[in-house]
Amino acid sequence: MIPLAQSLSTEIRLLFESLNESNHDSVVRELFQYVDYGVEGSILLLETCLDHFKVYEKDLTSTHLEPLVASLFRKLLEKPQFSTVFSMSVRSSAITEEFLVKVSAALQLTTNEKLGFGLALTDSESNDIRMSGRNFCMRQIEELCATHASLHTADYVQDVLLFLNKSEALSKHVDSFMQLLSLVQFDKDSDFILAPLLSDEFHNSKLLRHMDFLNEQNENEFDDILAQMEREMNMADMLVELGYKCTSDVSLCKDVLSSFSPLTEVTVARILGTIIRSDAGLQDNENALSTFFSSIGRGTLSDMSALNSWNTDVLIESIKQLAPGISWTTVIENLDHEGFYVPDEAAFSLLISCYRHASQDPFPLAAVCGNVWRNTEGQLSFLKYAISVPPEVFTFAHCKRQLV
Repeated sequence: MIPLAQSLSTEIRLLFESLNESNHDSVVRELFQYVDYGVEGSILLLETCLDHFKVYEKDLTSTHLEPLVASLFRKLLEKPQFSTVFSMSVRSSAITEEFLVKVSAALQLTTNEKLGFGLALTDSESNDIRMSGRNFCMRQIEELCATHASLHTADYVQDVLLFLNKSEALSKHVDSFMQLLSLVQFDKDSDFILAPLLSDEFHNSKLLRHMDFLNEQNENEFDDILAQMEREMNMADMLVELGYKCTSDVSLCKDVLSSFSPLTEVTVARILGTIIRSDAGLQDNENALSTFFSSIGRGTLSDMSALNSWNTDVLIESIKQLAPGISWTTVIENLDHEGFYVPDEAAFSLLISCYRHASQDPFPLAAVCGNVWRNTEGQLSFLKYAISVPPEVFTFAHCKRQLV
């Protein structure tokens, strides 16, 4: 039997090769359907596009199929899992700022689309990809400002905000865009930024918060806010970098977590999402851990025994001691983030075990069943194992709504 991924990839390639003027509309409709296959289908679709046209080796304008590739890319850009789809589709290439410039130029993305592209990548689990996306956005913002002679009359900020709000996946990046925009050095007429925020379209939205935000904060405070955002996203990366030994004992684990304090529900949710996907197979990074030990004045690694998985009891106890007031229900709610995915039953069991250690309350079913997540793939991966594992691992018995 031909594996599903290989079969889908072959189908996509055949559709591209069959495209002509007479069947254009039907082929486009069929290709768009692969986006609905979820992350796997989207990865295969984008991977086939980029591989077929060698987007990072030559300009796509050399082929009459370029508009189709660009349309598919734009459709994928509106999906919540775009950063995962893109990074997996080009995993053989280093995703740098220059690489993003080349891809966006080849696809002839508009300025707004370039900003959406970069902002979407700031959701990535990879720190390098997040920073490349952020730097790419800053370049676009600076180029925008440089091309407008009269900044105080420019309305392009409002255009960007309207573009981002057209898509649910991109609308969540409005805050990040405003913070990045605020870091740009403007002239004395920089009050033009406030004008778009006063329009009727935004009176009832969270964008009004930015009006006060821009008036009251200075550049140093913006740096602090961005640094906090980076801490929330980077802690999980740091744990993986240091390896399993950083959960050898509570004292050491608290030292690691304290480097990114204060702990928030968002941060802890990202940590849980990371450890359940990396509970086996990590190689000890002795150099990274040794460097960290030196920075906090601890001893050597010689007296530490090797671990082949996370000591989640130590991890959860450390979190509870550092953040005793944390809401574990809110932690579970925040599993709805880009990159969260339950790969197998063992990962699911580990997640539930962590929650049981952390909280005496029944598992908050409403957090995973009460509404559709933005990260639908992650939600479905959770529910897949929730309904198949033995009741001693996970149960719906405490659900308020029961079939009679």
